[in-house]
Amino acid sequence: MPAAATGLEALLLRMENRRVQFETGVDDVVDATVRYWRRSPAGQSQRRRAILNTTVAFTVCLFVVAWLQVGLHARLSGPLALVALVLGGVVWLLYGRYYDYAFRRNVFRTATEQSGDDTSWLCEIELRDDGVWSRSRGVEYLFHWSALTRIEPSGDGVEFHFRDGFVMARDRAFSLPAERAAFLDSAARLAAR
Repeated sequence: MPAAATGLEALLLRMENRRVQFETGVDDVVDATVRYWRRSPAGQSQRRRAILNTTVAFTVCLFVVAWLQVGLHARLSGPLALVALVLGGVVWLLYGRYYDYAFRRNVFRTATEQSGDDTSWLCEIELRDDGVWSRSRGVEYLFHWSALTRIEPSGDGVEFHFRDGFVMARDRAFSLPAERAAFLDSAARLAAR
């Protein structure tokens, strides 16, 4: 993998709106990870399965326990099933929020554990002819343009979605909105090659 541009090369890339850098930290890592996972088919499928499994288990257990408590009376089966289904619907609605909270909390714990004493670090992103290069905490990645699925401007940065990963250039990497727009234009031009 080619080395990162330094000195005059870095200045030229910055002037061409192809290189940005910004301070990042655990909160940004958590936010990017959660965004990527929520939008991925695997993440969406896992969330749906967790909600469905929890709701079904709760509803069935509630019905069985209630049915056993009233003495297995057949005439009460219908109303008990209805109550269990209504409460199961409530669980369906509430468990999604809990799942999102628990997922974010677990990602935060993992990111905190991995970052150790580092509370912030430099993230560099460079648009290269062969793809989007990124370096953070001494780890470099190169995502090839051929693996790009979309470039998405978001409310707080520019997102690059690849089949095998995700890169996000935060808005604080750009000093002006025009610089952000030029970075997006450069990315679109390079991706279209």
